[in-house]
Amino acid sequence: MGPVKELAPKADGHGTRVAATAAGSPVAGASYCGLAAGTAKGGSPGSRIAVYRICTPYGCSGSAIMKAFDYALADGVDIINLSIGQPAAAEFEFSRNPIAIGAFHAVEKGILVVTSAGNDGPLRETVVNVVPWIFTVSATTIDRNIETHIPLGRNKLIKVFKKKNNVILTTSYLSRTSFNTNSIVAPKLGSFPGAVITQGDGIKIHSYINSTRNSVATILPTVSIDNFKQAPVVAFFSSRGPAYNTPKLLRPDIAAPGTAILAAWPTNDTEVSRSGQEPPLFNILSGTSLSCPHVSAIAATLKSQNPTWSSSAIRI
Repeated sequence: MGPVKELAPKADGHGTRVAATAAGSPVAGASYCGLAAGTAKGGSPGSRIAVYRICTPYGCSGSAIMKAFDYALADGVDIINLSIGQPAAAEFEFSRNPIAIGAFHAVEKGILVVTSAGNDGPLRETVVNVVPWIFTVSATTIDRNIETHIPLGRNKLIKVFKKKNNVILTTSYLSRTSFNTNSIVAPKLGSFPGAVITQGDGIKIHSYINSTRNSVATILPTVSIDNFKQAPVVAFFSSRGPAYNTPKLLRPDIAAPGTAILAAWPTNDTEVSRSGQEPPLFNILSGTSLSCPHVSAIAATLKSQNPTWSSSAIRI
């Protein structure tokens, strides 16, 4: 039948940022449009990475997941990072769950399997990847905050992403929404600057517009605030326990930084880079997919220093 173009690697950046967070080499002067500037490096830059692509634009099949586990075991890996999952209510029972089955065989060989807890918080019983033999990671905030200020008139100020003076905080992340119509009308347009606001902030803006005939508003450039004091706390989006189908199982197991994380980005992503501009080498994102490789990196470092340790010993 020939090549199926729809299944070609999609530049959504997920695998790139997960791999870079786990074991990326140090890069001085890294930033995203000047935000979060500094030296970026993975948690275990001395580790070697084996990457197995199991997902397509249509999802992650169980057979591909099982095959990736087989390849990883055959290649002799020490730690397996799995930054994927499905909604808690849709997870298969352990005996039919491809992640649970593959992880069981890995743990039998002394390989620690680290998985993401999911991004369906803050509701309870939303955590995924809950089988007892894997290490499930939730996300926390960090001491960096991303803020966008929106002055309204002379006396009002909306601070997006920060909770202060009764202004609601949602999260510290940069919006990267893909508009399907963009691929038809202008496939190389890329991203455009804007500020994501909460419903409460939207009501305040709407009320201000209705309060005057000459409403004035300005979206100021986004800034990164270092040494942000309200950290670490569990990120609002991070899925909560207990397990949906097995409520006596308390999950997640551990938490790690997963908010406003600067990580490597594929240079062929036209959704982020604009036509005529150099694509960014880094991006700022949030999710348990990024907290997961933080833990995997620590586990890899422990394993390198203690090669005889079992997966249980590393977890403890």
